[in-house]
Parts: sequence; C-alpha cells; structure tokens
Amino acid sequence: MIHPSAQVAQGAKIANDAQIGPFCKIANGVTLASGVILEPHVTLEAGVHLGQHTHLYPFAHLGNGHNHIMIHEGCTIREFTKIGTHVEDHDPIIIHPHCYIMAYATIRSGVQIQEHCTITNNVHLSRHCICQSRVIVAAKVSIAEHCTIGTGSMIGGVSTVTHNIPPYCLVEGSPHAMIRGLNLVGMRRYCKDRHSINQVKKAFMRLKRVDFSRSEARKMLSTAEDTHARQLIAFVATHQL
Repeated sequence: MIHPSAQVAQGAKIANDAQIGPFCKIANGVTLASGVILEPHVTLEAGVHLGQHTHLYPFAHLGNGHNHIMIHEGCTIREFTKIGTHVEDHDPIIIHPHCYIMAYATIRSGVQIQEHCTITNNVHLSRHCICQSRVIVAAKVSIAEHCTIGTGSMIGGVSTVTHNIPPYCLVEGSPHAMIRGLNLVGMRRYCKDRHSINQVKKAFMRLKRVDFSRSEARKMLSTAEDTHARQLIAFVATHQL
C-alpha cells in the first residue's frame, strides 16, 4: 500500500505488500522487500535497500544519493535517525538482521552493524566503525572512526569511545571510555554454558593484569579451548586497544 501523498520514483522497486506512509519520499534505485513498513515522512535516497520486514519510523532519513546502504531483514529504525546522509558519505553501510536503531541516531559511511545489535537514542557512529554481533550502545554515546566494538559488549551512556573494545566488555566514560569489567548480564543471555562464562572471566582477568597486552594474548591463544574465551583472546591479539 502506498499512500497517495507519498512521492515514489518510477525506478524504485517496491514489493507488493510493502507499506509506504504519508509524505514519504522514495528515490530511484531504492529497493523495498516484502513486509517493509515506512511510517510517515521517511526519506530514502538512491542506493538504499531494505530487507524483509524492516520498519522505519517517522522522519528517518537514509542515504544521500551517492552511497549504498543495505538494511537486512527484521531491523527497526526509529524516529529522526540519519544513516549515510552526509555529503561526504560514499562508502557502503551495512546493518545486519534484527538490529534495533533508536531515535536520533547518526550512522556515517563505512559503518557495519552485525546482527542483534541495539543502538539507542542519540548515538553517533563515526566513519568505518564496526559493531560486532549483540552489541548494546546506550544513549548519547559517540564512537570514533575505525573503532571495532567486540561481540556482546555494552557501552554505557554518555561515553566517548576512541579505541577498539574487546568482546563481552562493559565500557563507560568520557572523554575517553574505559573498560570497567565484563558484561555478565549480556553473556548469560547467549552463553548457555556456565563453563564458557567462567573461561571468559579467567581470560579477561589475565589480560587485564597485563593491560591487554597483544603479545600475552598471542601466547594465550595456543592453549585457549573454549570458543567464547578464544574469541576474546583473539580480538586482543589482533586489535590495537
């Protein structure tokens, strides 16, 4: 269903069951898959592709006509969010399935958000930063360019992240966010094995004692057997913190 007041370019590819609300603007080269819902006043520029059952809320604005933006299935993008709207944004932006992007978030070019992430209100993701799966970013957080946030980490509100964050960490602080501990609540949600959680704890404490030394992490990799602990160790071994 397309509301009569919506402006939809002839070159846009719209699934038959997609819903486009009042006063939306859809440019050439936009693709809307089955089950997409656009609330009123959504703007989609050329190069935006929305996967199945994505839901965009009023005044969300995606693209600038020069970049490729792929939003995979099951994502929710709330009010006034801006994704790849800056003039200098040209690199592709990819948001993987089942992510929740809340109001007034700003996402710049080259950003990748992996599956099941939650980006809350007024978050700014700078160019080429990466959120691995199941990351939670609280309100009014700013993440600097080229930073990678590891799987299962949580960034506390009003924090400024200027460096890579290992998996499963709890981080907060401004002007420079620091690792405060492990995101144990998050780990319990997707680490079914208590043994894995304990192994991650042991690996984290050992790495913390040596200030997350890359050389120490490389040594630990040879004996790490648990999948989740090894993920933490491998991140520290290959990323500058």
